Amino acid sequence: MKDKIRYHAIRLFDRDGFHGTSMRDIADAAGCKTPTVYHHYKSKEDLFDEVVRVAYLDLLSAQRELLPEIIAPEDYCVESLIQKKRLSEEASSNGTTEAKVNSSIKTSITKINPAMGAL
Repeated sequence: MKDKIRYHAIRLFDRDGFHGTSMRDIADAAGCKTPTVYHHYKSKEDLFDEVVRVAYLDLLSAQRELLPEIIAPEDYCVESLIQKKRLSEEASSNGTTEAKVNSSIKTSITKINPAMGAL
């Protein structure tokens, strides 16, 4: 039942947002009573935290498989942000559009690892 609750919570949070989704909505979608949801999760915040944490860990795991072994995902993210900031600053000084900046970043990432261009 916990997996079913989690599945429907993800779907409802995605569709209606955190504030637009109630524990009763989740229970109805999962086909159980609200106390059953509270049996597995003490609050909506805890349920949301678990859903986001699991999704983040899955995403991080998928990224780790695509990155070269010498680059940790955390380092890759930091380097991408630094590069985007630098390119954005250069772009604002010479009138380059945000789309061109993003294209430059994707080109650079693809040079690091061709599989990353698909992300």
